[in-house]
Amino acid sequence: MKKWKVIFISIAIVVGIGGAYASYKQDGICSFYIQYHYTGGVYVPAGEQDVDYACVGGAGICTYYQPSPSSPYFPCHYGVFTPLTELNAKKK
Repeated sequence: MKKWKVIFISIAIVVGIGGAYASYKQDGICSFYIQYHYTGGVYVPAGEQDVDYACVGGAGICTYYQPSPSSPYFPCHYGVFTPLTELNAKKK
């Protein structure tokens, strides 16, 4: 009986951890990488979100990230890429 109890508790722990990982918003993970904006056929560094750019509503891919130098670019944030550099220049 003790053996079954340990097995069921182990299964509950594994399912709990798996559920927490699966429900974690993936866009939160990609935010730790350098963000790129696809423009003119190339990926250029976008800067810092809400400082240099904003992803404003709408459909489409706003920024991309690259987990390692040899991997392709993956979508990170969705929306319309809006540069904030002009807005920041006016504040100074």
